[in-house]
Amino acid sequence: ARPRAAAMDARDALEVYHRGIAKEALGRPADAARDHEQALQASPGPELRPWIEQALRRTRKVSVLERLRASPATSLLLGISVAVFVVQGSPFANVPVDVLLARGAVERYHVWGGQYWRLLTSAFLHIGLIHLAWNVINGFSWSSEVERRLGPARTVAAYLLTGVGASAVSVLGHRVVAAGSSGALFGMIGLLLALWHRQMGSWKAFLGDPVVRSNLKMVAIWFAIGLALPMDNFAHAGGLAFGVLLGWPLAPPPGSSRARRAAVWTGGLAILGAVVVAACRPGADPAWRAAIVLERGQRALEEGRHPEAEALFDEAIRARDMPAGVYLGRGLARHEQGDAEGAKQDFREALHRDPRLPEAHAALGGVLADLGDHRGAAAALAEAIRLRPDVPDWRFVRGHSLAKLGEIDEARRELSEALRIAPADWERRTEARVELERLR
Repeated sequence: ARPRAAAMDARDALEVYHRGIAKEALGRPADAARDHEQALQASPGPELRPWIEQALRRTRKVSVLERLRASPATSLLLGISVAVFVVQGSPFANVPVDVLLARGAVERYHVWGGQYWRLLTSAFLHIGLIHLAWNVINGFSWSSEVERRLGPARTVAAYLLTGVGASAVSVLGHRVVAAGSSGALFGMIGLLLALWHRQMGSWKAFLGDPVVRSNLKMVAIWFAIGLALPMDNFAHAGGLAFGVLLGWPLAPPPGSSRARRAAVWTGGLAILGAVVVAACRPGADPAWRAAIVLERGQRALEEGRHPEAEALFDEAIRARDMPAGVYLGRGLARHEQGDAEGAKQDFREALHRDPRLPEAHAALGGVLADLGDHRGAAAALAEAIRLRPDVPDWRFVRGHSLAKLGEIDEARRELSEALRIAPADWERRTEARVELERLR
């Protein structure tokens, strides 16, 4: 599969090198290393030498410290991922989604909302220890090989560019909370494949090479696993594609003119830029529009602009089918303006769309209490508390309704529990204590 050498020594080197590759495939790295060392001593040609040196590095025992020193850019990039994971805490458990988002994981709506930096920061975050270990251990070999061929500066550029491109493809492909360096590391694989193809000179030699075939099989296996497990195949595919795309401008063939190199750089960056811009622009996703309405309406509610909040939710509901949160928001705005019946209808519509929305159960209980239906209020609030038992205000309102119904013991239990779980600065603490004393 290698270019044929003219000299006898080079042909011997090629034969010994292939013998070493076969021993490596059989799980005999020490024997393979000896063959690769012998192949180097046989004066291989300039085209074969890099491949023998690469195989020797794979099979020869080298200390971890030596490997880190030989690849400073790779060590820095992966070291940042390790440091960020340590800072996140929970070293032996998966990092919660809210922590990942707070640290900079990529997610479609956050990016569309203007947090474009997530396209880069997500490449240095990891979900758990196994996720980090796999990326660091396997990624080091790919990235260090790129660094050996391109140097530290271009390796850093390739890693960051392919990482951003991978995140952009993930945003375009689906709505998930994603994190990990695997997009950038698939970029390193794509870059290596492009470099190997250029070095071998033909598709036949490229596809016949055992190292290339091993890497292609590994890529196919991981894409197949990604169909069954929650892995970000969109990011992997994006990183791989941008790695191949950047292979030419980052390592142009000898003799290429400056104008041609500039044109290729411009074309590659233009494609990458177009994908990133597309990922940053809000699409026609109805859930995105609902999220924007919810955000604006919630802000209007918090600031006391209840008519404006109701108008926002009204407009969204008339435009198309909206999720439960929009009806909940409009109901809250109506309730604040004294339209208890309208609010009740909205809360029930919200629960029809999402029966497990505790805020809607609680809001329905509140408006039923205002309408004098304390039995219905107590039932609605009981469901809200079952779904989310840590809200003292819901227990307070339920306790008040139970007292109205004459169920004193149950009312006292709810008020006592509200006081127990409430923070020290709970605004209803005094009122709850007074009510509890009255019931005693």
